[in-house]
Amino acid sequence: ILFGVLWWTDTEKAADTPDIAYDVPRTKLHSPSIVTDKGKVIPLSGQSQNLSASATNQSARSRLLRALGLTEDEVSTEKCSLAVPPGKSYDIVLADGTRVWLYADSKLTYPLSFKGKERAVYLQGQAEFEVTHDAAHPFVIITDKLDARVLGTELNVSCYPDEPPHVALLHGVVVVSGRKGDREVKLRPGQGATLRETGGFDVADEDMDTYEYWKNGYLYFDGQPLGTIARSLERWYRVSFIFDDPAIAQKRLRFFCMRSDNLGRALELLNHYCTFEAVHRADGVHIK
Repeated sequence: ILFGVLWWTDTEKAADTPDIAYDVPRTKLHSPSIVTDKGKVIPLSGQSQNLSASATNQSARSRLLRALGLTEDEVSTEKCSLAVPPGKSYDIVLADGTRVWLYADSKLTYPLSFKGKERAVYLQGQAEFEVTHDAAHPFVIITDKLDARVLGTELNVSCYPDEPPHVALLHGVVVVSGRKGDREVKLRPGQGATLRETGGFDVADEDMDTYEYWKNGYLYFDGQPLGTIARSLERWYRVSFIFDDPAIAQKRLRFFCMRSDNLGRALELLNHYCTFEAVHRADGVHIK
């Protein structure tokens, strides 16, 4: 069953050009919104929403249920989606106290009340999770290509359609498995696992500062290909990046800027490298 809004991309690339163009996913939503499985859309204000049963007083809970068009009897079976459009971010506290930071152009589908042996959510895009410990009820993050099963930990899960699925563990323990029978891998803090197209995982030590910086309001990359950086900038600034020379996309950079900075400032920082030029034109940002 699909919940919430549909996401789509619009690809326009001439067959006779060597340019690399990363297309910006588009959404009908202009602000972070909760979408019920009945199709009701509730735009959210601010930067966060607390749905934890232990933290939500009765009046706040009643207001939330009225906004969602639900009764108390429906809470145990209802699932909702938090949809975050490009250029936005949002964090949410779920019913068990787990906190989730959702990246731009991402969607999290979750139950209003966790029941059964597992606490399962479904992710499209990228999010960071601080999972409330509950040994009897593992927390499972389900994506199209891999699952991450945790008891209590902090991890980052990325599953954008144009990038290899990836899990990075900041604290605790997580077991990652592919949806096509790939061998499970158990990560230790400071490790990341990337699912290969051919199956199986590449596991390596990572700099976890990237994820901490993001939570603190930065776009941060250390030793990443410019093509990877461009895709993140596209999701944040809602503009296409076009590489006139595909080789430039492989350059590895250390780059960061505040998410509150405008596109002009981000391009100014990119151009400080002086080994390429980023120019904003009508059809997007050209890098040459």
